[in-house]
Amino acid sequence: MEPEGVSDAEDEDKDSSTSEEIEPKLKYVRLTNDLQNILTKDAASCIAVHPKFVCVGSHWGMIHLLDHQGNNVRSKELRAHTVAVNQISIDQNGDFIASCSDDGKVFIYGLYSTENNHNMVIGRLVKSIAIDPNYYKSGSGRRFITGDERLVLHEKTFLSRLKSTVLYEAEGGVQNIKWNGQFVAWASDIGVRVYDINARCSLGLIKWNRNPDALPEHYRCNLCWKNSTTLLVGWVDTVRVCMIRKRSLTELSNRELPEYVVEPVSTFTTEFYICGIGPLDNQLVILGYVKEPDADGKAQRPQLYVVEPRVEDYVEICTDSLSLRGYQEYKCNDYHLECLIEESRFFIVSPKDVVVASPYDADDRVQWLIEHSKYEAAMEAVTQFEGRDLKRHTLLQVGRAYLDHLLFEHKFDEAGQLCLKILGKDKRLWEEEVFKFARVQQLRAVSRYLPRGDNALDPHIYEMVLYEFLKMEPQVMYSEIA
Repeated sequence: MEPEGVSDAEDEDKDSSTSEEIEPKLKYVRLTNDLQNILTKDAASCIAVHPKFVCVGSHWGMIHLLDHQGNNVRSKELRAHTVAVNQISIDQNGDFIASCSDDGKVFIYGLYSTENNHNMVIGRLVKSIAIDPNYYKSGSGRRFITGDERLVLHEKTFLSRLKSTVLYEAEGGVQNIKWNGQFVAWASDIGVRVYDINARCSLGLIKWNRNPDALPEHYRCNLCWKNSTTLLVGWVDTVRVCMIRKRSLTELSNRELPEYVVEPVSTFTTEFYICGIGPLDNQLVILGYVKEPDADGKAQRPQLYVVEPRVEDYVEICTDSLSLRGYQEYKCNDYHLECLIEESRFFIVSPKDVVVASPYDADDRVQWLIEHSKYEAAMEAVTQFEGRDLKRHTLLQVGRAYLDHLLFEHKFDEAGQLCLKILGKDKRLWEEEVFKFARVQQLRAVSRYLPRGDNALDPHIYEMVLYEFLKMEPQVMYSEIA
């Protein structure tokens, strides 16, 4: 395999490949344009993504609004904070963004209206923030949640005043918050809780094991909602996939229990530290940090893993080594991974780089198979996808590449059979391709497949075949006549 962090056009190094090439699942594109200029002067500290745009928070307290190609959106550059932005959250409609920082400020900004903006000074180190996905809706309460030593809900009252309510006293401080529907997942130094915002209660604590060699408080807890009931958690070197289910009537007979319960359905340990996690169909995409430094004591390249989770372990599907600028100097918490789940796009962030990973589409897969001389698989793929998902490849195009390969490998009879499959009854195509056999004096190999009758080719073609037999294998001709 020859994994790479970005395309060849980015002039980045590639890692060494093994003899057996493994078909990749993801392709990579580096965000450039205005973002590249921004990161030459500043450094990315966090990111939030939306189908409409991307928000990059910087070490200098700036928030940059960009499109998915790295261009500034409406020249938006927000001086939200005086020190590094810790977290950014975007509402479901992409109308409002929220951010927080160690400067103790919370910043709520409307892209199209200033009516529900806020620039609060909380006076404590605010490590995390989540805006209500429905913040854009009138009557939603315009809610957002901040995390410092406590989990605090802020909402507008009927007098349009901002009311703050402590939802939970955190055990060691709130590290990260992710809000999805009525559930808010948040992490403290000891574990992860899911809070039911409607019932105003915690659904319990998913406690984290303390490893003296890698204390949880030294590593960011990575949270991602796959859907309304599935929460992905990656912390230190452990992954937990949790499901939220409604309790049965029998369970609810105990009135002290909340209506919902959180249950881990998969828990496993990885050989690397986890910088981010996201879903890819029934698999997981995990941004990993290699635990051991290289021979010079420097950090190794970050890895992007696609894994299939099991109950207590996982199966590694593929691994790509990423060529991110300055990776030798970074620690685990310098990296971030955010995803657009509906589009299966993964934004990988380091202080000086943003790279987007997305699944291979049908054309990408066919192209990879061709480039790695897997022509039979390419033919199968193009037959499967043609007319539906392919935009750049056709059966004829791939077949011609395969034909050239077979001729180069001196597999002349297979090449003749292939002509029958890809050229059909098209006289023009036959007359174009048959000369490839003539150039290597192998018209004999294709002779039995040449069209006849109403679809017969130019007589000159058959005369060429006859001449080659007379010259190269006269005994065959004599036996046929006899």
